[in-house]
Amino acid sequence: TYFAIKDDGFERRFELVIQNFVAFRPIAQRGLDLLAEDDRDRSHRLRMLAAMYAFWEREMPKMLAKWRRERARLEAEESP
Repeated sequence: TYFAIKDDGFERRFELVIQNFVAFRPIAQRGLDLLAEDDRDRSHRLRMLAAMYAFWEREMPKMLAKWRRERARLEAEESP
């Protein structure tokens, strides 16, 4: 038994990862809202995690677009 991954299977997986980053934003914000602003020590990790997710939410679509350009270039090179 074996399985096959479609040509764009990995790209679709990255699109799902991006969606997960987007979905996390309101969850993190809710957590930050629940923590008192004066409790910055307790909320530090959550703020950093939210910032990291926001970073990947911004950057992963750019990386995926770069990969698609690279893939097109590679496929063009392989074409007869």
